[in-house]
Amino acid sequence: MSKFNLIKKKIKKFLPNFIIKIYHAYFTIKFIYGYKSFKHAKQSCGNGYSSDLIINKIYKTANLVPKKKEYERDGVNFDEIQYSWPLLSSILLATKNNKLNVLDFGGSFGTSFYQNRKFLKYVKKIKWNIVEQKKIVDIAKNNNFINFYENVDDIKTKPDIAIFCSSLC
Repeated sequence: MSKFNLIKKKIKKFLPNFIIKIYHAYFTIKFIYGYKSFKHAKQSCGNGYSSDLIINKIYKTANLVPKKKEYERDGVNFDEIQYSWPLLSSILLATKNNKLNVLDFGGSFGTSFYQNRKFLKYVKKIKWNIVEQKKIVDIAKNNNFINFYENVDDIKTKPDIAIFCSSLC
């Protein structure tokens, strides 16, 4: 046991129980949960990622990639790519016959695609399908590699891999 924990234990012996309860009530971290429904939880969070302010910020930073910046994540630009090696290796292992069909659920404006484009350039045929909220789909432009959809049922081809980077949370 550390010295700090020993001291803490000794102090607890001398403090009245109500002081300890007050300390825990006001000075410790608590996780509060128990929403009755997703709708109820959503009301507590405001607009979240569907906020026009957030979407516009993400769009502006995403537009700088790959022209002026290397990488963008959650509305922040980076001069150096921060690779997720487990994600990249999974994507490359899903490649079949030098072809790759990706379902990127909640993929923003192509964050994971642009993050890994240095390695993906060796794959002969890529189809990257992003399922996103309507506001992002309306802004985003389909290009040679990336297609945007509001609903996973709109994708007509079977993906080789599905990516859910923090979107299920």
